[in-house]
Amino acid sequence: MNVPAVILEMDGYRKQVAYGAKEKTKIKSNKSPKEIPVIDLKDHDSIQERIQASFRWVYETQGYPEFLAFCKRMKKMDFLSQDSFSRAKGELAEVFLTHTIEEWIKRNNLSSKWRVYPHYYIPYRSGKGHTEIDVLLVSRNCIVVFEAKSYSGEKFVVGDCSVKVKGRLTDIFSQNSLHCKALYEHIQDLVLGTSGAMKSIYFSFATGSLIDERTVDNQRLMPAIDEEMLPHFLNALEKNATTITWSSEIFTRVEAISKEYCADTHSAEVRERRGFSD
Repeated sequence: MNVPAVILEMDGYRKQVAYGAKEKTKIKSNKSPKEIPVIDLKDHDSIQERIQASFRWVYETQGYPEFLAFCKRMKKMDFLSQDSFSRAKGELAEVFLTHTIEEWIKRNNLSSKWRVYPHYYIPYRSGKGHTEIDVLLVSRNCIVVFEAKSYSGEKFVVGDCSVKVKGRLTDIFSQNSLHCKALYEHIQDLVLGTSGAMKSIYFSFATGSLIDERTVDNQRLMPAIDEEMLPHFLNALEKNATTITWSSEIFTRVEAISKEYCADTHSAEVRERRGFSD
């Protein structure tokens, strides 16, 4: 069987990485060069869109099992640990999370009640600037704001939700709080009075263990999960859904917020990659 490849362009040469095959296996493809997605890791202005499109291509054309194997394989690649490719590695976590949730939604026939939005832009109410949520999930009666990270190595979660890895401490909770506040300002009239309307989640997709050293209260405040825990989290979210669900207005509002911002500040091409149509 021919195995399509994602081509990674690095420092003047190309390295092909196949899923479902050993690294040294010669890659064959029935796709023309123009049809094989290219991730140009040196083009920092477009790397986000390029890697999104490339991984989406694997998911949509090869199916989720191949996509899953491909992402786990990419996670272990040495070049993704180098500083110059850190942005590509960050995208891997977000793309994996997005398509895994999409697949879960499809398998559970919840497309009319759950929606997922990657790279969700929110303009500040003040009109000055914006913030960006890695992945936003709107379920039956809960909005989940994900922080997706790909920190390789042994990771310790401490405090409210800070991640300590290789001597570096990153305050994920504060980042997420800014996102939640900005989003809440736009939708507070729709969720006001709804208990547990918004949840914050730290999602880790990287090599190395994830060790949560926080108190039980802080673990509940912002749970830390990895790819193994993700399906259990989604199942619990649906199982614990109350009989009260959002009106369709919540989806309309959430989509309009980011769409209008992208229309003002981004090209039509970028808006199309975000999944927005005119």
